[in-house]
Amino acid sequence: MAYAAKNYTHVQLIAYEIPTLQVTQPGAAPEAVPRLPVPALADADSVARLRRMAGVVNYAANRLRFAGGDAATTLKIFMAPEFYFRPPNAQNAYSFNQMINILDALRKMFVHADFADWLFVPGSIFSSQPADAKVDQPGGRRAYFNTACMVKGGAADAPFNFVHKRQVSTIDGAPPNEAALHNPHFYRLLMDWKERKSNVWNCDNRTFGIEVCLDHLDNVDFRVLKTVLVDWQNNEHQAPPPVDVHLLTSCGMEFNDRSSAARINGYLLGVDGHPSNRSYGGHSQVNRVTAQNLAGNATRSPNNAGGANMNTPLWTEDMPQALRNTNVATYPERVRCYPKQQL
Repeated sequence: MAYAAKNYTHVQLIAYEIPTLQVTQPGAAPEAVPRLPVPALADADSVARLRRMAGVVNYAANRLRFAGGDAATTLKIFMAPEFYFRPPNAQNAYSFNQMINILDALRKMFVHADFADWLFVPGSIFSSQPADAKVDQPGGRRAYFNTACMVKGGAADAPFNFVHKRQVSTIDGAPPNEAALHNPHFYRLLMDWKERKSNVWNCDNRTFGIEVCLDHLDNVDFRVLKTVLVDWQNNEHQAPPPVDVHLLTSCGMEFNDRSSAARINGYLLGVDGHPSNRSYGGHSQVNRVTAQNLAGNATRSPNNAGGANMNTPLWTEDMPQALRNTNVATYPERVRCYPKQQL
């Protein structure tokens, strides 16, 4: 089947809550899921994490269908937290080629008619490459990247996008001054307008904005998505597109008013891998923007237009043992399905 853009009437968050603050072993690879194939990559770590995500997606999709909630008019957004893909090797990072292989696998594994109405934000991939972008020397300096992607399911030619996190956190694991942003070979790439504007993405006649954790911080050097929208007119010579859904994959960051960039009555969807409960009392959240000013604050509400609390899940399922990473025990690995919201 070929991709054809759809006009969805509703959006729905399906949050994969798994702790990601600590670098963990990949755990044993779960059984393969036929409709979510994972290629036979050379490194077992990537395969185990991809197979686990495939198993969790399959579990969530079956649960949703059993509950009668898989409407074709609703775009299901499956999100995982930052650092889902971060290996326990000497650098706590994949190589550049491994990162590309993971992105390629994610792009291909959701090509199934059952997921034509799903959008996947599978956390982030922590990787590094030689600091000079050329020679890989043992013990040499590295440039570290943290990459998130958005994958529309269903068709092989369905929309796909990825962004590199700009800012660097102390929990990322990159040695001081070895983050890509601090590297003269990569700084220009990260700050180039073509790269920056990829934080804004059109899919199915809707506009999505995405940030990775610290990029959302309320600070003049951060607020990455908000700043892209502010700079849009000067670079594109037209007004920025209204963001329907602002996505945040994180490990220790929650939405704040000054950085939230969705349009009025647009949505903020986030999943957080930090073990501490956030101010909203969990590890994923849904908010609606009730007022917005590109140069100032958004007004956020946890309630939908009808007054119901959007952060009360329709259902929550703890992962069965076969889909858990036994190296993670900070809080239960689970999937939470939130009520659908009208676009």
